[in-house]
Amino acid sequence: MIKINKDKTTIGWCILVFIVSLAFYVYGWLINEASGGENLGLVIAAAILGTIILLSNIFALYILLKGKMTEQMEVKKVKIIKSLKQLGYGILVLALGSGISLVSFAINSKSYYVAIGAITSGGIYFLIGLVKLIASVIPSLVLYFKEQRQLIKPKKHIVWAVLLIMVIIILSAVYVNNRQSNIVEPEMVFVQGGTFTMGCTDENERTFGSDAKPVHQVTVNSFNISKYEITQGQWKAIMGTTIDEQRGAEYDFSSGKGKKYPMYYVSWNDVQEFIHRLNATTGKNYRLPTEAEWEYAARGGVKSQDYKKFSGSDNVNDVAWSKDNSGRGDGWGLRSHPVGKKQPNELGIYDMSGNVAEWCSNWGYVYSDSSQNNPQGPSLGTERAYRGGSYEYYYPLVYVRSGLAPDKRERYIGFRLVHP
Repeated sequence: MIKINKDKTTIGWCILVFIVSLAFYVYGWLINEASGGENLGLVIAAAILGTIILLSNIFALYILLKGKMTEQMEVKKVKIIKSLKQLGYGILVLALGSGISLVSFAINSKSYYVAIGAITSGGIYFLIGLVKLIASVIPSLVLYFKEQRQLIKPKKHIVWAVLLIMVIIILSAVYVNNRQSNIVEPEMVFVQGGTFTMGCTDENERTFGSDAKPVHQVTVNSFNISKYEITQGQWKAIMGTTIDEQRGAEYDFSSGKGKKYPMYYVSWNDVQEFIHRLNATTGKNYRLPTEAEWEYAARGGVKSQDYKKFSGSDNVNDVAWSKDNSGRGDGWGLRSHPVGKKQPNELGIYDMSGNVAEWCSNWGYVYSDSSQNNPQGPSLGTERAYRGGSYEYYYPLVYVRSGLAPDKRERYIGFRLVHP
């Protein structure tokens, strides 16, 4: 009787451990969904831990059954061992496929078909092994219970398992909610007001600086500006549309897609609707920056180190995704990249040079050499200004100015926001 009770306890804990292993898979999935695939290491760790626990649990059940099998159960024993082997082979092939995918993407992104094939074959092999294992273990347990003539009712263990799962789900829900809140409202950086020289301060520049002259002194008040360009995840949370839906059938070229990628293919008018909804949600007063505010922040504000070319450096590769580094290096395959992957500028703001260009609030206008205080631009015009250059520029210079009709969209124009 003591032996039977011991077995009952063991099986009870096996059930608990099996539920825990499944919880790790669910938790990994939740983290992946909440982070937009950015916490891949944590997801993989959860999956590995869940797999280890699951396999350990299966092994424990096997040990429990060993030596207690009738001739009928010996057949099941052989099937369990074969299933375990196939499951192990599936894990190896899956790991090999993952390795191939990493190598293929590192060498040439067009090799993804090889990676997909390797991962798919490993995944199929793994699933077949898992299904066979489950199909072998469950009948074996049923036979074992019948032989012992005892009904195994590990109520205490099931209660603990349910409580544990509830705790994990609650923590996961809190995590997801926090991530979603962060996705909706952009992280802001305070920019202390001051006076700076606006325009093309690079005396050697003769090609891109004609619209940025004459240089002139500008004073701006303090404000907050988003640390990153507004992402596709933030856009979807507010507007409910993905980048594919935003582009529609009229434009099928992808310039980078994912929750952490900057939102693009949005007109100035589209951005106003986004701001309206965001302000209604948060109760704040977000808006687009003026050109003066944008350039002041891009140049580092009161912390400026007087870089002449780009935001945070005079080396484009340090701080910007440009035509030289955003594709294959030959001017082809150009696209945006997830925000915040380059070095920030002096204020801790990312991607103000390159990646995607950014809408400003004002109409385009011609500079004058007179000093100005918080210039807002003209009251009328035909094109709204955008700044920062993009991944399609060889030189996304900090002072380069461009404009586009407010109802037009481009694959290389996104935005960031400010508020008082």
